[in-house]
This record gives sequence, structure tokens and C-alpha cells, in this order.
Amino acid sequence: MKKKKVLIIDDDVVVLTVLRDRLIKEDYDVITAGDGQSGMEKIDGECPDIVVLDLVLPDIDGYKVFQYMKQIKKLDTPVIIMTDKLNTAPLPEIFSVDPEAIINKDNNCEMVFEAVKKFA
Repeated sequence: MKKKKVLIIDDDVVVLTVLRDRLIKEDYDVITAGDGQSGMEKIDGECPDIVVLDLVLPDIDGYKVFQYMKQIKKLDTPVIIMTDKLNTAPLPEIFSVDPEAIINKDNNCEMVFEAVKKFA
């Protein structure tokens, strides 16, 4: 059986490494991007089965990456959004989109793994 391909887009190297290493250990094919622009390029070039997306990125933010995927490219690829903004709400712009999951970034890597298993 072909491995599911997960694209993680996050500028936090620690989070990126923890997620990548755990998903590889669980037999996923993992690709990473440290900013929105390279994330969009990998969405186009790698055709991931699922995307784990941070909202706060150094160049193109996660909102725009999500819009690119869903509105411009019309992709139905599942998206799991990670953010620390859940603690600084209100977040109407997050909830106006329809990702498969929105997970608080603070110490919730286990929730991200569970969401990947569920939606990949």
C-alpha cells in the first residue's frame, strides 16, 4: 500500500521536527515547508494527501495558503490548521473557512497526529 503523503507547513523548526519525526515513525511520507510560499509550491509539486498548516508564517500567512488551496486551486485535500491564536480570539476569519480540524498549537502534537490519522 502506498504511504499517505503529509505536508507540514510551519516556520517553528521544533514543531516541524517533532511532527515530521513522529509521522515518519508512523509510516507516513512527510514533506515540510518553513513558509507559505514554499508550502504553496509543494502543494502544487508534491500533491499531498493531507496538509498540516500553521496560520502564522513569515511571508504568506496560513489564511492565504488555505484560500489558495480551496478557492484558487479548488483542491479537496484535507487541511488541519494549527494555531496559537485560539487563546487570543475572536477568530471569525478562521471559522469562515472549513478545515477538517483546528488545533491549538500549544502542546497538542498528539491531537495533530490523531487528526492526521482520521483525515489522511
